[in-house]
Amino acid sequence: ATMSSLFSVLGEGTQVDEKNIPIHIPDQKISQWLSSRKIFPAEWKTSMPRIEKAFAEIKTRLPQQVVLPSNRELNYIDCDDIMQQLVTVCGETGDKNFLGQYKSTLVNDVSKIKAMYERNNLHIAELSNIIVQDLKYELPEMKKAVDNATKQIAEYKKKEIDCKKSALELQSQYEKSCAAQKIEGVKIREEFLALVDSELPEIFEQIVDLVQKEAIDDAIQFYKEWLLFILSKTKNFNPQSVAKINEDFQVLEYIRKNGNTKYVTMKKQLDPTFVGDDDDDEDKNNTGTAEAEVEIDWGEFSVEPEIEVVSQQPESVVLPSLIEASELPEISWDVEDGNGGEISWDIAIEEEGDAKAPLDILSGDQSIAFKPRLALDDPITRRQFNWALTELGSFFQQRLSDFEKAKSSNNIVLNPMAQAPQIITKNNNENSIRVMAEAVKSVLDVTGGERIQHLLDIKHSKSFVDRLVQSLQVKLDRKFVSERVADDCVSRYMELEREVKTLQPKLTEQKQYTVLLKKKLEELLTEHFKGRPVTITGDINKL
Repeated sequence: ATMSSLFSVLGEGTQVDEKNIPIHIPDQKISQWLSSRKIFPAEWKTSMPRIEKAFAEIKTRLPQQVVLPSNRELNYIDCDDIMQQLVTVCGETGDKNFLGQYKSTLVNDVSKIKAMYERNNLHIAELSNIIVQDLKYELPEMKKAVDNATKQIAEYKKKEIDCKKSALELQSQYEKSCAAQKIEGVKIREEFLALVDSELPEIFEQIVDLVQKEAIDDAIQFYKEWLLFILSKTKNFNPQSVAKINEDFQVLEYIRKNGNTKYVTMKKQLDPTFVGDDDDDEDKNNTGTAEAEVEIDWGEFSVEPEIEVVSQQPESVVLPSLIEASELPEISWDVEDGNGGEISWDIAIEEEGDAKAPLDILSGDQSIAFKPRLALDDPITRRQFNWALTELGSFFQQRLSDFEKAKSSNNIVLNPMAQAPQIITKNNNENSIRVMAEAVKSVLDVTGGERIQHLLDIKHSKSFVDRLVQSLQVKLDRKFVSERVADDCVSRYMELEREVKTLQPKLTEQKQYTVLLKKKLEELLTEHFKGRPVTITGDINKL
C-alpha cells in the first residue's frame, strides 16, 4: 500500500530507492505487525525466564553504586546503562580481550545478557510488548486514577462549601430562634427558666395596672347592674342570682382592688373556710415539683348555659339557670343501654391538662402538681379571672353591635332601660360602651397573649421546656453535623491531593519511559530493515 501510493505520487517512470521508503507501524498493533513478519518467533516468551534468571543473579553481585529502576523489572535497554555505570561509577574496565570479551567479569556477564536478548530478536519482541502494554493498560489506568482523584477533589471542595454554608444558615436560624425566645442560647434550659422570673412578674404587674383602671370598674358595675335589672323583670327572678353574679366576678374584683397578692391571702379572703399555710419562704422559681401538693377548693359545682341578653326586648329574655326548679320538666332516671344489658359504669376521666378549655390561659403539664405562690400563678384563678373578662368583652361587643343595628334601622325603638339604675342610664351610650369595651380588650390582649401563655407553660410544664430545648438543640446538632462533614471533606480532598501529587510524577515518568522505548525500538527496527526509516504511529506520539 505504501509503495503503490508512493508510485502514484511520483509516477511510474520514477526510480525510487527502497531504502528511502519509510515504514509506518501502528502503535497498538506493533507486536502483531512484527510477529506476522517473522521478525521474532511467536513463542518468544518461553525464552524470557532464562534472561530473567540471569538478571536476578547479576543483581546480587552488582555494587551498591549501581542505580537500578525501582518501579519496574529490568529489560534490554537497562543492559547498556548498567554496563556504563560499572565502567564510569564503579571503576570496572571496559576493555576487551583478544577474544572480544570484556575483561571485567561483571561487564562481561551483563554483555552476555544483552547478547541473549539479541539472539532471535527477543529485545525487539520485549520492547514492542512493553509499549503495547503501556498504551493499552498502564498509562490509561494511571491517567484514570489521576482524573478520578481530581474529580473527587472538586466534589469534596464543593461539598465542603455547601456544608459550611448550611452550618452558617443553621447557626443563623438558631440565633434567630433564640432571639425570638429572648434567650442567648448558651445554657438553653437555664435561660428558659430564667425568663419566668424576669418577664412573668412584669406581665402580671401590667395586667394589674390595666385592671385597676376606672373603666374596668365601670364595666364590671355596668354589666352586673344591667344583668340584675334584666333578671328582675322576669317572673321567676331568684334573689340568689345576685350572689351567683358576684361569685363569678369575685376573682376579677379582688385582683382589681388588691393586686396580684399571695395565693393563700386571696383564698382566705374569698373563702373563710379555706385552710392553707402562708409560706413566705417558698421558692419564687417554682417550676412545679412532684413533691408539692395541689390544694383545690372545689366550691359549689353548678353548670349554667350561656345567657343571651337582648337590650331592646327584655321581656323575652330566657334565663334557664335562674328558673325555679319546680318549673323544670321531670327528669326520667330510667336508663337502659342500647343492647338491653347491664350498664357499664367504666368512665374514662380526661385530665384537665389534656383538654383545651377556651377560657383557660394555661395549657401546661397539669399532671405535675405545684403550689401557686401568687394569685395569678394558680391556673384555676386565672381561668376565673379570664372568664370574667371574656364575659365582659362579649357583652360590650354585643352592645356595640346593637347600637350599629339601631343606626341602620328606621323603626322607632322604645328604650327599655329608661327606669334602669343610674350607672346604666349614664353609660348606656355608644361612646361610654366603646371606652369600657376597649379597656376590657386591652386586658384580654395581655392575658390571652402568646407570650404569657408561653411563659406559663415554661413555668408549669417540664415536658414543654423539654420540647423547647429539643427544638433548638436539633438546629445545633444539625449545625455540628454539617461542620463535621465539612471537616471530613477537607481531610479527604487533602488526602486525594497527596495521592495526585504522588501519581502525577509517576504518570509523567511512565509517559517519558514509553517514549524512550518507542525511540529505541524505532532505532532497532531501522537497523533491522537495513536503514529503512521506521516510524511508530498513533497516540504514542501525543504523550
